[in-house]
Amino acid sequence: VAELLDACRDFSSALRKIGQTTLARDFESNIRKAEALYNSAPSNQRQSLSSLLLLERESGIHGPNGQLQDYSAATGLLWIRRYLEFHLDMYSAILASRDPTDAAIDAYKTQIEPFHGWALRKLFTVRLSTMMPPREDLLAMLGNFQPQDFGQKEEQMVL
Repeated sequence: VAELLDACRDFSSALRKIGQTTLARDFESNIRKAEALYNSAPSNQRQSLSSLLLLERESGIHGPNGQLQDYSAATGLLWIRRYLEFHLDMYSAILASRDPTDAAIDAYKTQIEPFHGWALRKLFTVRLSTMMPPREDLLAMLGNFQPQDFGQKEEQMVL
């Protein structure tokens, strides 16, 4: 579990590096939910996600019929999974030569939008439409190249 949370922190840092600070902040808020449970759990219950989630369920914080509380680790982990699926879909499409904006909006519609209300749907669609750089600039950032030094050779190195 600690390795998963560390990997999520590293991924959040990568998001910030490429200018996706809004997505990084949201991702980090969900990491903090999971970390809060992890840090408060006895060491023998930190070994797996299932043992942590069982501990949380037994604490009685969730609502009737297992309704998840927004501040719970279960909710945080659920959103971490959704965001990782979103990024997997988006970057897979970008690597297959899709425009980053189109890839981000399509991935959002598939992985995140069904769980957002009307206002968040509008906000995220506008944000994704304006925050994604051109494909070459994004690949240059991911490969730690300067955009002016980025060409076919560098693109092949990134891919």
